[in-house]
Amino acid sequence: MRFKHEIVIIGANLDLTHLGEECISEKLSEISSFVQIYMGIDPAKELIPTQPTCHYMMGGIPTNRNGQVLGSNHENIKGLYAVGECACVSVHGANRLGCNSLLDLMVFGRRTGKKILKDLVNIEWTPLPNKPKDHTLSKINCLKERTSGEKTWNIRNEMQETMTSFCSVFRNKEGLSKSLETIDSLIARYENIKIDDATNAFNTDLIVDLEPFFEKVRSVKPYLMNSSSPPEKERQQSPEESRKIDIAIRCILCACCMGACPVVSDNGSFLGPAPLVWAFRYIFDSRDKGYLERLKSLDYGDGVLACENHFECTRCCPKEIPVTKYINTLKRKIQKNKE
Repeated sequence: MRFKHEIVIIGANLDLTHLGEECISEKLSEISSFVQIYMGIDPAKELIPTQPTCHYMMGGIPTNRNGQVLGSNHENIKGLYAVGECACVSVHGANRLGCNSLLDLMVFGRRTGKKILKDLVNIEWTPLPNKPKDHTLSKINCLKERTSGEKTWNIRNEMQETMTSFCSVFRNKEGLSKSLETIDSLIARYENIKIDDATNAFNTDLIVDLEPFFEKVRSVKPYLMNSSSPPEKERQQSPEESRKIDIAIRCILCACCMGACPVVSDNGSFLGPAPLVWAFRYIFDSRDKGYLERLKSLDYGDGVLACENHFECTRCCPKEIPVTKYINTLKRKIQKNKE
């Protein structure tokens, strides 16, 4: 079966040989690299064996195809709807996976909107239960009044380490069983956590405020800086130039490294590992012309020099980015630039 882009699938094999070595190297370099590393196959000369796989297993709020939320017995909950990434319509690709979200927006989003408009004229207000907020307020007050207990970051770090070590790409029964035991113990420990801030206003111990984090990311100018006239097509770079940053671009700003970093915990002004990875990504991008400006923005007490090489950021990164290595590369780059 021959596809639009001249990729041929024969039986259980993927055939790229007709594209030629040069084309594969230039346009399918990542696929070629994966195949050579993990299968020991040259895709320019050999067929690539393929097999079915499970890309994502996602949960979410169970709904029918009209966005009506389903109860524990699969009954419709009157007046409650869900659509988008929070919903689980049980259709592959219907609630995430990048551009596959179009299925949700164009099909189930539209169906849900039409269903809501139709139902509005007949839906009555559902009476609230007696004192609906008391349970939540009781949990919050109990947390604020507790005088002893474990800090949340201990539990978070242990969970991150467990999920990264045993529940990522390569999994086995032994590792998953161990993970389940650990998560169960963490859930039990979570019942006895203690927070430091017992106030009501702007209590970031109760609500995680990511705005300071994104302010730090914005400070390193996470975008291409190039004032030259744009080329007719795109700004190109060689495979060698691309390889310098091909791991750094994996960063999705999940902030796991920020939570794991002891320096960030002790010094809230420290720029932090994630912003430094993004600075690295553009400083070593051959198409960018703002590296001197970025290097200067990192060269201060709470910038890249504040990193103490604890390696916690590298250890917890779910994308396996060598964060500490990149930070030390930035330090050397700054020092060399001063010489």
